[in-house]
Amino acid sequence: MSASSLQPPSSAPSSATSSAGGCRTGSFGKRRKPAILISAVSTVVTMYSLVHSPSEAVPLATLLFLTGFLLNVGYSAFAIYPAGLVTKEMFPLAAGAVGTGGQAGGALFPFLTGFLLDAFDWNAVFFFLGAASLLAFAVMTFVADPIEEPSAGTADAR
Repeated sequence: MSASSLQPPSSAPSSATSSAGGCRTGSFGKRRKPAILISAVSTVVTMYSLVHSPSEAVPLATLLFLTGFLLNVGYSAFAIYPAGLVTKEMFPLAAGAVGTGGQAGGALFPFLTGFLLDAFDWNAVFFFLGAASLLAFAVMTFVADPIEEPSAGTADAR
């Protein structure tokens, strides 16, 4: 294995898809919940698709690209969600709480998926991740989406 293949991946695709998610969120009338729900459902679908992934290179590469793209589309909506819920003074704390949750998930899920992979196979891992996304979808259906009143302004005006 060459040294160049051990290099970490570029963050450009992640930044591009997160930006696309931010633009897409803006098309919902500044509502973040639809992008979050779409991201959760698409994650369930792509995880199920990965269980039945094709063995040919091009369809597999397309599926992996779509999986990464659709995961990142909802990222910007998740990251900015607290802005509509808290005052300007409390936003850094709320954003920190969301970031901490994201980092905890980033630390915990590889550990859990490693256990699943050791005990079972990749199918169990993808089913687990799909079930976690389905749980996120269920939780988000009960969370209120802060809708700005025309006279209320934005979170910056609070």
